[in-house]
Amino acid sequence: MSTELIRDNEIASRAYRLWQQAGRPHGRDLEFWVQAEAEDRAVAGARKPDPGGRKKTASRSRRAFTLIELLVVIALIAILASLLLPTLVRATDTAKQTSCLNDVRQIGLAYQGFLSDNSGHFPTYVTERTASAGTPDTADRRVP
Repeated sequence: MSTELIRDNEIASRAYRLWQQAGRPHGRDLEFWVQAEAEDRAVAGARKPDPGGRKKTASRSRRAFTLIELLVVIALIAILASLLLPTLVRATDTAKQTSCLNDVRQIGLAYQGFLSDNSGHFPTYVTERTASAGTPDTADRRVP
């Protein structure tokens, strides 16, 4: 008798949780949920267990990928990457070219600004490097 009370109590508590999760609908009272839960338990008890002792999954959504499927996906990713890399290299080359062209433009603008400030006279000495004294490219380190 006590096992039946425990089972009925479990059914009632689960039904109450389901009733609360459903937002306590007015059209269906708690007795409906208790009856539905008892029917679900009866149907589940009528099922025969698997002879191997393992549970069967109800859906195939939990099935893992096979090795072939995984290799096909990796191959597709490799093909897409091989198609994309030359485009990226061309884009970086174009970016470097644009940056260099902008640097030359800035140097030209600096010369124009200097010429306008100094009545058309060019600078007396222009160096390509701004190195500190003692580096191999400075005048005191050059071989005579």
